[in-house]
Amino acid sequence: MSAPTVAVTIRASTDDGQPMAGARVIARLTAVERYQGFVVPKLIEGVTDAAGVCVLDLFPNELGSSGSEWSIRILPTGGATSVVAVTCAIPNTNCELHDVAGLPPYARQGAAEAFTTEILAARDEAHSARDAAQSAEAGAQDALAAAETARDSAATAQGETEAVRDAVAAMQSAVEGLEASTQAAHDAAVTARNEAQAAQTAATDAQSLAEAARDGAQSAQDAAETARDVAVTAKDDALAARDAAQSSASAASSSATAAQDSASSAGLSESNAAVSAGAAAQSATDAATARTGAEAARDEAQAAALSTTARPRNLLPNACFGVWSNATAKTFGGALSMADGITGGVCTTSNTRDVTVGDLVHFVTGTYAGRAFEVVAVTPNVRFTLDRPITCDFCTAYEMVPHCAEANSKALDGWSKSNTLAVERTRKDVTGNAMYGVIMHPSQAGDVLNSDVPPQHCRGRTVTLGAWVKTSVAGHASLRILDSNGSTMSAQHSGSGNWEWLEVTRAIPQGVTRVCVGFVLAQASGDVSACCPMFGLADSLGAGAYEPVPGEVLWLETPVPFASLYGGTFSSDGWNQTSVQAEAGGRLPAHAKAVFMYVNCRDSGSAGAGNYSFLLRGANTSADFACMVAGRTNDAPQLLSGWASCDLSGQIQYDINASGSNTFDVSALNFLGVQLR
Repeated sequence: MSAPTVAVTIRASTDDGQPMAGARVIARLTAVERYQGFVVPKLIEGVTDAAGVCVLDLFPNELGSSGSEWSIRILPTGGATSVVAVTCAIPNTNCELHDVAGLPPYARQGAAEAFTTEILAARDEAHSARDAAQSAEAGAQDALAAAETARDSAATAQGETEAVRDAVAAMQSAVEGLEASTQAAHDAAVTARNEAQAAQTAATDAQSLAEAARDGAQSAQDAAETARDVAVTAKDDALAARDAAQSSASAASSSATAAQDSASSAGLSESNAAVSAGAAAQSATDAATARTGAEAARDEAQAAALSTTARPRNLLPNACFGVWSNATAKTFGGALSMADGITGGVCTTSNTRDVTVGDLVHFVTGTYAGRAFEVVAVTPNVRFTLDRPITCDFCTAYEMVPHCAEANSKALDGWSKSNTLAVERTRKDVTGNAMYGVIMHPSQAGDVLNSDVPPQHCRGRTVTLGAWVKTSVAGHASLRILDSNGSTMSAQHSGSGNWEWLEVTRAIPQGVTRVCVGFVLAQASGDVSACCPMFGLADSLGAGAYEPVPGEVLWLETPVPFASLYGGTFSSDGWNQTSVQAEAGGRLPAHAKAVFMYVNCRDSGSAGAGNYSFLLRGANTSADFACMVAGRTNDAPQLLSGWASCDLSGQIQYDINASGSNTFDVSALNFLGVQLR
């Protein structure tokens, strides 16, 4: 028998997008898994073919019981510069790695319960073996009754601790010594001790009476390995308990040696041998007690580890409310008029209004009309400084945020809205640990802002949705969990005008085809602010439960142009730094970790000798996105897509190496995806 597998297709490519042939692909389970008694192999390897494709037959984590995932690494060859590593849970169906890379682990299926069942089964089998041995030895000589009792007690624990086996062997040698001469008893005891030491070293061939107990111990060891995976922080306690067990085992060995020495003494009586055997049996009992304590400590460590990981994973996409590829610019507040113009990015104005560092300003007149820039410094009512050292004459700008107000369902990425609802991003009207929030402007009763989550993550589970909500209208704002079988609503916001934590829980039936969660606005007017939405597999969350998804990757629903370079013609100018948020017109968040780019560029002198190229990088790093046009036919377009890193502030650097003055064309440069911090 073997565990079931599904075919997982993995595609590897070099940095320039070419298939990576011969790449080594390694898949490793993050925890021990067993399926119907069969231990699932933890390591699977393969090699990509000429098309860069490798298909691995992997155990589906959906069928597992330990909450395991597959850690998949692609070791680079050829033009690759780094190892690709992905950790994901594989569903019970053939799939592509890039389709399941974001799936969370499946829930553990009662690991402690399974462990207890296996131990009880092993105990029952050991008891049956003991009873059979006692029946077979019922006719033994009455003179050996005391020694047989000690041996039976040791045999009961046999297979669970090596120290007890030492004691049993020593006691048997002592009993045999009673039937021979004093010298023969001594030799037999010495031989028994040597054999016990050899058995301890090999630890492979145990006595047939302990077969069932050893099988149970092996199952217990497997379960213990799983417990160690989730209880790393409690390792010291487990080691201390193990040391106590070893100390007791050593005491048992010492008692057995004492029995052997007594047997070797001239004139050893049967009663003295029985006393020595009894002492050995007591030491064996002490060892068993210490083992029980070690198991209890291990169970407590496992429970403690599980309690520290009880917080659910946030299943909502774009829960930070930072990515708005469908948005347009919404300007607000009074005009920021710069009569003296802008010099080196410094905007002189007598009224900076409430502009703060991190805000975006959108120019409506002057050289940069239609462009947005990020504010990096403010001197109230004197000046503010932009992220780019631009210079222009008299101009006017406004504060701006991305918003979606058209009569369609488009909203922030990963969410949808009613056609009559307008939504905008905010960084000033937030609470908790939010970087951004959303402000909803309804115009019809029942307007909603929703996000669909994969139903397979929720089927047969209890789920909870929570969020901070603020409104001044009573009986208006609430949360809802909707599936294809029905829905459940939270209590409504009181209308206090303050932030209130709303929460709703629902048991999702098996077989549902849709799970949708979000905000419901009961009235046709009254703005509602929200932030920190959290949706996870839990019976409850509690205020402050919001957790962003570290390293979350969002593929943009609409390509976003890189404003300062898209469609431009350039000369060589060295490295320039700019804000990803500003270049995207606010549609990407500040502090992005990396961006996925597409470029179409060319140079009218690319056939000449030179390093003609377009490069991107995070600050103070090597270029990690390089589109080379050198050696191509003059003006031949070169297309490339790939990831480029950002610095900690979400800034990115670009460098254009042109063959001459204004010879390098950037026909297109788009953001296609973003990785969040």
